[in-house]
Amino acid sequence: MVKIGSIIYSTNKHESDIPQIETGDVLVSFLRKRQQSLIVPEVIDQPIDNTPVDDPKAVISKLLLIERSLNSGNIDDLNLDYLFKLEKKFVLYGVIHTHYSEQMKPISDINNLPDIYCKLALLLLKLSNLNNDLNALNSAIRLVDKCCELIKQGHNMLNRSDLAICLEMEHVILMRLVSNG
Repeated sequence: MVKIGSIIYSTNKHESDIPQIETGDVLVSFLRKRQQSLIVPEVIDQPIDNTPVDDPKAVISKLLLIERSLNSGNIDDLNLDYLFKLEKKFVLYGVIHTHYSEQMKPISDINNLPDIYCKLALLLLKLSNLNNDLNALNSAIRLVDKCCELIKQGHNMLNRSDLAICLEMEHVILMRLVSNG
């Protein structure tokens, strides 16, 4: 045994001494707990961001445009780049604002719209499904969590069907991971 600071490291362990974890069991357990924790209450209507959908600086506008191009199978590098920049903003800061400048600087203080988090999660899940991208899957799971957290805090969501689609896609992708073992 070697002690570095307060951590004791074993220098004589063999691989067979290290416990193995069955990923299938972990994922099934995760999905069961997730299903229970993501039950979202109905919320009372409250004011939301009234951004016109065609506002070029509005994140939701860009995400809807990217969704259309992704669904038609011809997403360009510029839109993919925007998508991954938004993902990175979320991973680094934990929030996505409603509006960004061309330099991806927030130009709005509003960052609590569940629809934005959910739409980004949906797009990342589609990319994860197409490319077996586990990073996109991880970000999408975190985005869905953030979306549900905002709804539980009382923020209104206009398009709840996207959330249902996200949860279903997430489940399908994770179950495929379990079966591929």
